[in-house]
Amino acid sequence: MDTQRETREFTTPSGLVVKVKTYLTARERNALALVVPAEGLPEDLKTLDAATSVKLGESILRAIIFSVNGVEGEGAVDVLLDAKTEDYDHAIEESAKAISGNLTSAK
Repeated sequence: MDTQRETREFTTPSGLVVKVKTYLTARERNALALVVPAEGLPEDLKTLDAATSVKLGESILRAIIFSVNGVEGEGAVDVLLDAKTEDYDHAIEESAKAISGNLTSAK
C-alpha cells in the first residue's frame, strides 16, 4: 500500500534525500497519538523533556518517513539514526511539518 501513496521530499543539511508520506492513515495517526503530549504536537520538540522528545521524534519518523536515499521502511529510520545529528533533527522537524502539510528544504 505504501508504495502507491503520494510522497513529498526534502533534503537534510548534509544532502540526504528524505521522502515522506503526504498523509497518515488512521492506524498511523492512532499509533502516533499514543505518544503525543495531551496539549498536542509542540512547535519545537526541544521544549519537551528528553525522554518524551526522543520517543516522540522516533515515533514521528516511523509514522511518516517513506524512504531515505532510496532505503525504505524501518531501514530508512535506521539511516537517520546513524546520520549526523543535524540531519536527524532536521528530518524530525520536517516530518512533523509534513503531518501538518508544510515542507521546506534545508538551506
